Amino acid sequence: MLFKCVKHRNTNFQYFDTSFKSSKRCYFLDIVRIFLHNERYSRGIVDYRRIKIIAGNGGDGIVSYRAHGSHKRIGPGLPNGGAGGRGSSIFAIGNRQAKLFKLPGTVVGYNGIKGKGSNCSGDNGEDIILQVPIGTLIYKIVENGDSVDRVFSGYIREEKVLLCKGGKGGRGNDVLNPHDCERGETGEKCVFDFELECIAEVGLFGYPNVGKSTLLSCISRANPRVANFPYTTTQPCIGTLKFSDGKSIKVADLPGATDGSTSTLEHLERTEIIAYVIDNVKDLQRLKILVKDYNSEMLAKSFFVIFTKMDLQGDYSVIDKFISDQSISSKIVLTSAYLNLGISDLVNLIREMVESLNIN
Repeated sequence: MLFKCVKHRNTNFQYFDTSFKSSKRCYFLDIVRIFLHNERYSRGIVDYRRIKIIAGNGGDGIVSYRAHGSHKRIGPGLPNGGAGGRGSSIFAIGNRQAKLFKLPGTVVGYNGIKGKGSNCSGDNGEDIILQVPIGTLIYKIVENGDSVDRVFSGYIREEKVLLCKGGKGGRGNDVLNPHDCERGETGEKCVFDFELECIAEVGLFGYPNVGKSTLLSCISRANPRVANFPYTTTQPCIGTLKFSDGKSIKVADLPGATDGSTSTLEHLERTEIIAYVIDNVKDLQRLKILVKDYNSEMLAKSFFVIFTKMDLQGDYSVIDKFISDQSISSKIVLTSAYLNLGISDLVNLIREMVESLNIN
């Protein structure tokens, strides 16, 4: 295999170019940027999480008797066995800084401590409070025979929401029969789905390799992975547009749409405005068909069209005819990230669309 030393553009780092495919070379350069040039890609947002929650069990009560003292007596003294402590309950509370990806897959509560003599109760298990993003929807997974149902359980705000209640502690023989005590109750066990109601005001929706990630990096400080091959984006990446008057708007770079797959459309459903990103005139109708097949109600959402890669378009008459045929010519933006064409117009249109819906 022939090796050739090549100096990477805009860096002082030299690497050995081989006959690897372009995608592997791009991946190699990504590693170089991360470790040598301290570049970091923006973390993709997690808008869905399934968590198994097990509350703590109650502590057992005990059988205990008071000592007789110095003088001898026949038989046990008076009963003084204490009750067990309560098991910990699991709560969720809204927090604007919380992230779903930080939540564990399984949460197990603390068990209550068993009772003690001298009529002393055991300690309660410490309650656990999960920090969840505000605006998260909670669904309880209920097994119904052979099927599994999702039952809406609550909407996370800044107040605590009880997910699973801890078991009660068992009573000791100080209140029961002198020779009996109770075992602590078992804590509740449930599986919950946590879903963000809205991940961003605007969702960039289009086929792979049309320039969605490049657009997001141009209009915000987000740093999504950009490469010249499809399916570079595997999770939604959020960028924030910040304006001089303090207003901010979130824009989501969604994974590329594919026929027959609904994962991208599930993310798109959690945005307020759809931005169709296309690089040829045929894609718009195909994207709308995908949305209609998934959920026809989504077609009622506000939308606009971003036409990318204008520097690579050969026949502009086709684009002019496409714009003239559309009844939404005021909602079409022609852009080129390479020439920095239409970027300011895109930012202004995004703000205009968001303000028209009174989202912020």
